Amino acid sequence: MQCHSHGGVEDRLGAPRHVVEGLAHGRRIVKLAYARFEHTDADRQRFFDLLYRTPHTTSTFVQAVAEASGAPFDPFTYH
Repeated sequence: MQCHSHGGVEDRLGAPRHVVEGLAHGRRIVKLAYARFEHTDADRQRFFDLLYRTPHTTSTFVQAVAEASGAPFDPFTYH
């Protein structure tokens, strides 16, 4: 499907490809961050407080996850 306003390809819901790819990248970062906090109810609550109660950019979220988990967090490194 051609996106006339952006000159690129849209997904099936009409979002430009760069928007869809950005959403997938964001979901991946959140999923990797959640894996550090999924062990106990208290850890999960800390994660959701970090995610939803504090406004973040991508870089501040990555820094906050590293600080809260006590370990370096680099979601941009693919294994």
